[in-house]
Amino acid sequence: MRNSKTDVERQLRRVAQLGIGQIPSVEEIQRLQDDVRSSLSTNHWFRRLSADLEGCGPSHCRRAQCTEVCAFVAWRRSLRVGPAIYRLISRCDEPAYEVRVVAAFGRAGWGT
Repeated sequence: MRNSKTDVERQLRRVAQLGIGQIPSVEEIQRLQDDVRSSLSTNHWFRRLSADLEGCGPSHCRRAQCTEVCAFVAWRRSLRVGPAIYRLISRCDEPAYEVRVVAAFGRAGWGT
């Protein structure tokens, strides 16, 4: 997956202009990516995936198809969808609510 560096910079500026908070910096994502790679490299089955993640960065992935374990893929996705979500919520005439459903531990199923 390729995004140009200017696309990422433009998306970062757009998110900042909208006042959308809690978007981590490139440095924070790089630290997270390094931590993921370190964890993967200790497992024999995942060492190859760790090596694949080495070439990933804020504007590109080393692999032709991004892997979900890559910290940068989720970050780029949040930069892309954040402004769209903001637009949708700002057009809503009524208050928007966030609902989270958490299943109790050991519960037999929903609605029981």
